Amino acid sequence: MQLQPPRKALRNLIYVGLALLGIYFGACYRMALGLVRPARSHLTCPAELRDALIPTRFGNTPAWCTPGLADRKPSYVVFVLVHGFGGSRGSWTDLMDALGKRGYDSVVPCMPGQDASPVHQVGFGIPEAHVVVDTVKWVRSQSTRPVKVVVLGVSLGGSASWIAGSEDPTIDAIVTESAFANFGEAMNRFFDRKFPGGSVVLSPVIFFARRITGIDPATVNPIEQAKAWRGKMGLVIQAGDDSLVTPDQGERLADATQCPYWLVPGATHSKCSEVDPTGYVEHLTAVAEALESGSFQPKPFKKVDPRRLPGHGPYLE
Repeated sequence: MQLQPPRKALRNLIYVGLALLGIYFGACYRMALGLVRPARSHLTCPAELRDALIPTRFGNTPAWCTPGLADRKPSYVVFVLVHGFGGSRGSWTDLMDALGKRGYDSVVPCMPGQDASPVHQVGFGIPEAHVVVDTVKWVRSQSTRPVKVVVLGVSLGGSASWIAGSEDPTIDAIVTESAFANFGEAMNRFFDRKFPGGSVVLSPVIFFARRITGIDPATVNPIEQAKAWRGKMGLVIQAGDDSLVTPDQGERLADATQCPYWLVPGATHSKCSEVDPTGYVEHLTAVAEALESGSFQPKPFKKVDPRRLPGHGPYLE
């Protein structure tokens, strides 16, 4: 006769299992909250920049801009800078200074769910794209003459920039760095970097994030919107040692947009400007000068040899 476990022991085992499940799903929910509502920074505007409030569909969104833009006397080419997840307006101050020395005004708005944004949570690229479009509209309203607008986005901000380009085709140029082509792929890689099989074990995190935001990350596929940018001015910058948004994603975006592609060897995710600050500014200046002169000619995508030196790219050839 086979012995059966006592009912009390079995009941306790079930309780322990349910408790462990509760802890697991509770931890996943907390991770989802951290994903869509990351810690915010509290920054003071540097003396060389100006505070601005940009009217967006989410309310007045704080931004920093250069004096020329604040005084309604912007340069002919203006850069709209879009930070990524975990970034802030402070991420762009060095580049704003460098572009200012080249004669270009710029503005960086707070992205949803981050910095001082009035929006409570991150939106996987879609609300971010709306802020970009509204910022471009604000830039044009700050000038009494027509201006050319270059949108430069990094990581999540880069993906949002491609989405914004499909919403507002009047944007004159888009430059992105370490932008994901497909959010689902990037998120799976993000979790797998934590531990093997992380994308499977932590899949409830995405479920909870979807429930919190009302946006399904699996439907955020910037490469589809990027295809509409073919024939327009753009540049895809890719970190050579990026383990989150790997070079194949940058190549796919460049192929989809038919934009030039600049690979920065030795750079990790969203760190291209730190690895090669001079080359970074040179590439952006080349884009601005092409807009100013009207000399831009679309070029077919060509995979760049990763052995090429930093600072050497399609617009500098």
